[in-house]
Parts: sequence; C-alpha cells; structure tokens
Amino acid sequence: MQRGLVVRSVGQADARQICLELTDDGVAMVMSGERIGKLGLDAFHEALSDEEHEIFRRCLQKLAQAGDEIIARAERDAKRPAPRKGAAAAVAS
Repeated sequence: MQRGLVVRSVGQADARQICLELTDDGVAMVMSGERIGKLGLDAFHEALSDEEHEIFRRCLQKLAQAGDEIIARAERDAKRPAPRKGAAAAVAS
C-alpha cells in the first residue's frame, strides 16, 4: 500500500470486511510481471539443449508427482481418526 499499488477500503455490505483492490499502477505492475516472466522463460529455454529440456521436464514431472503423493498422504492422515487413549493400554494387557 505504501507503493500505491493497492487500495484498502471497508466493505460496503459488512464493515468488518477489508477490501483490497489494485490501483492502475498495481494493474500495470502485474501486466509487466507477465512480460518479465516471458523474457525469463525465453532465457531459460535458450540456456538448455533439447536433451537438457527433456531431462528437466522429467525431473519436474517426478517432483510434481511426489508433491501430489505428499498431499494425498496428508489428506488421508487427516481423515484417519486419532487413536483413543485407552486403546494402547488395552492392547498391551
């Protein structure tokens, strides 16, 4: 907000809400980010050979799959009921 990219206002329907909106300068910053991203992507593309691109793509695919597995495991663990306090004692008896 200090840079003038975002404006904060109180919600009209509910005064407890805080609304954030991009200013014209904020929109311009976002749009320039897309251009900068494309320039960076082009530079990265030029830095690698076709073989290196294929290796990089496969590595990213493996990392994405590993990330998906981590999320799925965490979601399964979150759904699993916590063990009851007396359950461990009953099994040990």
